[in-house]
Amino acid sequence: MSISAGVVIQPAAAPRRGWRRLGRVTLIDLGLAVVGGVLLGVAWRLLAPVATAQLIDGGVYLQGHQELEAAQDGWLAIVLGLAGVLVATVQAVRAREPQAVRAVLAVVGLGIAGVIAWQVGQWLGPDSLRHQIDAHTTPLRTPLELHSAGVLLFGPLLFAITRCLAALFSAPRR
Repeated sequence: MSISAGVVIQPAAAPRRGWRRLGRVTLIDLGLAVVGGVLLGVAWRLLAPVATAQLIDGGVYLQGHQELEAAQDGWLAIVLGLAGVLVATVQAVRAREPQAVRAVLAVVGLGIAGVIAWQVGQWLGPDSLRHQIDAHTTPLRTPLELHSAGVLLFGPLLFAITRCLAALFSAPRR
């Protein structure tokens, strides 16, 4: 509090409504991350290849397995990266204050969506080869798996890059 020329100036009280709004925005973003993660998992399941396997004299022989790990991880990276670019683009177009909070929530949300997409994709994919053999399933298909956990960072990484580029090349609003 300061006194200037007989006038008492009091600092403004912190609005309680701001914390409620932040909590509401956080819950909405979390819900969007869960729904988006499920949709991304379904997309990964539909796009990622699986190899066929044959059971010959008790041995399992895979066809096309050498490129399978890179292809499955690559499709998840593409799906998550596109989601990151899309979220960053929407945020840049609908720029509101506070930008830093929204960016942090988006990065965390994309991380959560990536983990959910990974789990949903594996759940929707074929069972393990052992389970398929025990169940006498034909044809045998390799399961959908994530082979490199670093792939989960593609969504937040491409979000950050796209958001920074949008901030660099956009004119300030007046």
